[in-house]
Amino acid sequence: MEFGGGTDYSSHAGARTMSQTLINTLRFADRLKEAGFTAVQAEALARSLGDELTEQLPSKADFQDLRADFKTLQADFNALDASLNGRMDALESRLDGRIDTLESRVDGRIDALESKIDGRIDALESKVDGRIDALEADLGGQIETLAAKIDSQRVAFNIVLAALGVLIALVGVLVAIGLVEPVSSLVGA
Repeated sequence: MEFGGGTDYSSHAGARTMSQTLINTLRFADRLKEAGFTAVQAEALARSLGDELTEQLPSKADFQDLRADFKTLQADFNALDASLNGRMDALESRLDGRIDTLESRVDGRIDALESKIDGRIDALESKVDGRIDALEADLGGQIETLAAKIDSQRVAFNIVLAALGVLIALVGVLVAIGLVEPVSSLVGA
């Protein structure tokens, strides 16, 4: 078998020609012979080392696969972005509906309570004053509890928005450093 740039190892899986190796196997074998190795040992060692190094070099197909993986990743990010936007819109709509319903219920309860209290005030002013104080404290606690729940839901919503902002910024950084192509280049492709 011939050593050096002319040897073809293309029969090996994923192998390249010797011109693509990191070392000159003929020169390496000559140096081994000069160091005291037999010709058979030197050539076998040079071939083995050349084969191992050659198999480790990425091919053009490897880079094309990597590019395809990046395009898939970008598509996944775009799908995730669209999904998150849809989910956030749905969540916002759902929360708005729940808040409106809650506000309506609270208003209804307050109106009913005021009507009941007004009817009893004429006859039982001193007794009603004590009940009003107790009811106000109870309603105040309920309203504070509801306000705390609404605030916690707003915080969660803001966290989701912030996470989406970070995700969009990350995609922007990936586009800026060239790891991912801009969405406009994928649409035109």
